[in-house]
Amino acid sequence: MKKCCICKVMNGCIKHHKRYLPQEIILVCNNCHNKIHSNELLGVDSLTPSRRMASIFYSNKGVIRKKSNGVALRKLTYNEKKIKEAMYAN
Repeated sequence: MKKCCICKVMNGCIKHHKRYLPQEIILVCNNCHNKIHSNELLGVDSLTPSRRMASIFYSNKGVIRKKSNGVALRKLTYNEKKIKEAMYAN
């Protein structure tokens, strides 16, 4: 079993992107993952990539969507498409 990188608990660890380019993934428990995304973990080095990089990474079919309701906001730019290709190259 794998340990959470933050609290060292040994159950239910999931992958969390610390960075997208280059990809840097850590294993965290569900509780710590929720704390990361709600900014409850103070004093911990940056564990959340920029919203822009997350949008590019998770864009579906080259479209940036609004997180709350999935409405398409815009298409990826040429440079963003190249960034996404580099992210999945590894």
